[in-house]
Amino acid sequence: MKRIIAISICLVFVLSASTILLAPEKMEKRLTLEEFEKKVLTRIENRNAKLESLFVKHEYDMMAAEFTRYATIKTHEKDVVNGQDSAEYWRSLGEELKATDLRFKLKSFYGWKLMLNDPPCPEETDFVIFEITKFSFKGGSEGEEGSGYRHRVKCIED
Repeated sequence: MKRIIAISICLVFVLSASTILLAPEKMEKRLTLEEFEKKVLTRIENRNAKLESLFVKHEYDMMAAEFTRYATIKTHEKDVVNGQDSAEYWRSLGEELKATDLRFKLKSFYGWKLMLNDPPCPEETDFVIFEITKFSFKGGSEGEEGSGYRHRVKCIED
């Protein structure tokens, strides 16, 4: 019984800590579509640089953790793999195929502004970004990795 209570207390602490870390993001001013696109583009560039670095270090499990929940990877063999479940794919590239010089390059990047007409906030909007990043490695093979980012701007009632 004490163990269950201790685990519950730890879970509450972790959830509280993550809520506190996310609080400044919620306090941010409303973003325009252009500001949001710039923010997401920076996130993509940072992610791609980190993935290249992790591949060189052979940290394949950590590579999978860099992908968003709905990211998918189209492998060089034309299979589709969930980004967060891709550690085995990156491991096979690095260890079995002895791939080197992994590079990521943004292929396409689209942003949309969606208007939501639910009362009481008719000016509430959603920004949706879709990106496809090509990756390649020595040997000439290529694959694709695509991921969607979503940002919701809520209206503030007076």
